[in-house]
Amino acid sequence: MTPEIHHLGAKDCVTGSCHLVQTRPGSAGGVNILVDCGKAYGNDSELAFDRFPVSPRDIDYLFLTHAHIDHIGRVPDLIDAGFRGDNRNYCRSYCDT
Repeated sequence: MTPEIHHLGAKDCVTGSCHLVQTRPGSAGGVNILVDCGKAYGNDSELAFDRFPVSPRDIDYLFLTHAHIDHIGRVPDLIDAGFRGDNRNYCRSYCDT
C-alpha cells in the first residue's frame, strides 16, 4: 500500500501549514503523522478538524517544522479536539552554540 499525503492547509496559499501523512491509509497498523498545524491569516482558510481525513484522536504523531504561528498556531485547538499522540519530544538543533 502506498503512503498518502493530504494537504490540509497552505496548499494554495502561504499561511496555515498543515499536512497529513498516512503510511497505510485505511489499513490496520498504519501511522498518521501530522506535519505542522498552523494558523491561517488574511484571506487564507483553515480546514475544520471534523473535515480532516482522520479524527484528531487518530493522529499518532505531530511533527513541527518550526515555531512560527502559521505552523503551530492551531496546536492547542488540535489538543482540544482530541489529539493525544506520542508525547515524546524529538528535537534537533542546527545551530552550534
